[in-house]
Amino acid sequence: MVTTSLIVFLLQLMIDASYENILCNLMAVAIFYLTCLVVFAPRNNSLGPALTATTVFICITGNSLMPMIGTTLEGHPLIYTLLIPVDVFFHRLLFGLALLAAQLLASSRFSLPIKMGMSKIGTYAKSRVLIPPSGLWVLGFIGVSAIMINHFVGLPSILAKFIDGFNFLTVSPFLILLRPYNSIVKWKEIWLKILLYFLLQVVIAFINNSRAGFVLPIAILAAGWLMQMLMGLVFIDNKLLRRGVIAGILGLGLLGQFADLSTAIIMERGQRATRSADEQLAATLSRFTDKKSLEDFRSELGEANEGISAANVWQENYVNNPFLARFIQIKFDDNCLYRTSSFGDYQIDQLRNVTINKLYALLPDPLLKALSIKIDKKFINSFSIADFIVDLSTGQESNNSFLTASIPIHSFTLFYWLYPVVLAIVYFLVFTMIQGLFSIFGYTTMYGGISTLSLLYAYFLFVYITIDSLTMVLSFMLRNFWQDLIIYYIAIGVVRILGIANNINIPIRFKRINKTLVRAHR
Repeated sequence: MVTTSLIVFLLQLMIDASYENILCNLMAVAIFYLTCLVVFAPRNNSLGPALTATTVFICITGNSLMPMIGTTLEGHPLIYTLLIPVDVFFHRLLFGLALLAAQLLASSRFSLPIKMGMSKIGTYAKSRVLIPPSGLWVLGFIGVSAIMINHFVGLPSILAKFIDGFNFLTVSPFLILLRPYNSIVKWKEIWLKILLYFLLQVVIAFINNSRAGFVLPIAILAAGWLMQMLMGLVFIDNKLLRRGVIAGILGLGLLGQFADLSTAIIMERGQRATRSADEQLAATLSRFTDKKSLEDFRSELGEANEGISAANVWQENYVNNPFLARFIQIKFDDNCLYRTSSFGDYQIDQLRNVTINKLYALLPDPLLKALSIKIDKKFINSFSIADFIVDLSTGQESNNSFLTASIPIHSFTLFYWLYPVVLAIVYFLVFTMIQGLFSIFGYTTMYGGISTLSLLYAYFLFVYITIDSLTMVLSFMLRNFWQDLIIYYIAIGVVRILGIANNINIPIRFKRINKTLVRAHR
């Protein structure tokens, strides 16, 4: 992978040999190289550290190597459309160093007391349970049911939010394609079910006018595979490399269709509030098949972006590849930093107050009342941190578009140059909680400690704690993390009620292959 980054760096020099582009590429390569040194180390061969290391790798790679590859494939320099590229990549370098420091501290003995406490919670929450393949289908059914109930049934907001928390279980059946499940099931009996379930995800994505249904299965599998590779459960040989090449070729062939589908979803998104689910699905499919209208839309959008200064209007045009764009947050950094760099004390105080109020909004109303804290939750939750940054920079109220902010830039605005230290402390606590939850002290774990929840969290943890703003990270640590545990415990209870065992028996042949790893987890 380091070799790949060097090759892409040379290609970037051929595209643009300017001082800014070279410096930004050097910073991207440097943090990616350091990440490889920290992540691919023996200390991360147990489940907890491997899980958080996967999150660190995806976050840093998504804003170093992926932008380099994405812009190179499209013939653009790394600094393409960025207003202040050097500053942006410097802050990404500092953010990456904070994440790496947090990972090293969380994996050290220094964090052991917190881990032991979280390990006890994990025992009660069933976070280390590896349920059978049939249980994965039950979890998937629960997740799909939650989506459909919230879409078709009008529920009170509190109940709707609680049911919405089950959505992350939707992708559970795809875990069958990962170890150890793929060594238990018979592929000839399962492939059609997986394909049909994927098509169901596509239909749901169409109805909700979202691209997540297409990206999530791939992202879940890739993140789970990476986590297992760190644990030594995946062996890279010639057979695996051949499969990777074939999958890459097929992926390139499907990439164009996926880009068209993403464009069709965006074009029809504005009308979804006035349409039924069937009408939204039909309109999106119709737009997808109209290739000329898709090309016209892209051309018009490109012309519009060229005619409008990104300094005046929030723009997110950086990498066109819809899959890579899900991981790249560079343009969000650029948008936020350009606007916050002109903030005075008044704007910073306002941003700090809104940040605190968003944290207060996480608390239940009875507790807020007991603490004599008065906030308008509905108002506070009606806009994002990025929306508020735009409001402060323009002096006008926006339309609350829920724009995506930037964790390093939001933190920099609040704490100035102390922010890398603040982020390192925050992520140390988050990583320690996660590592402890999936760690066992004093007795042997099954299959080296792999569990169903850990496979799900391999990707979702990245989404929860590395995207948008500092409030999202703190929200995860204070509420969302605990909410997920309760929801997962309830779902596991349903599985148990249906007579499906909590833990599965790993084939003896697989235990023999991984006996060294199993011993390491005693």
